[in-house]
Amino acid sequence: MSELTGLRYTPAGVPVLEFVLSHQGAVQEAGLSRDVQCEVPVMVMGDVALMWRGLTLGLAVQVQGFIAPMRKSSPRLRLHADQIQAL
Repeated sequence: MSELTGLRYTPAGVPVLEFVLSHQGAVQEAGLSRDVQCEVPVMVMGDVALMWRGLTLGLAVQVQGFIAPMRKSSPRLRLHADQIQAL
């Protein structure tokens, strides 16, 4: 993780945690090794956000969820996490 905001609440009272997940790895593509580095904005809501409110920068995690636009009609995407596991 390269960025982390503190826990906040929506106007409806739903807890929200946001962070940026940094990924580095290597994959095989067309028979060649390719280095991959990227950052993905992540949003966590509800009970999962409360469970991970003590998240710290640099912690290695595995995140599962779905990708959706950051805002309606936005070309920018964000991962909405529904499961987080420390590695």
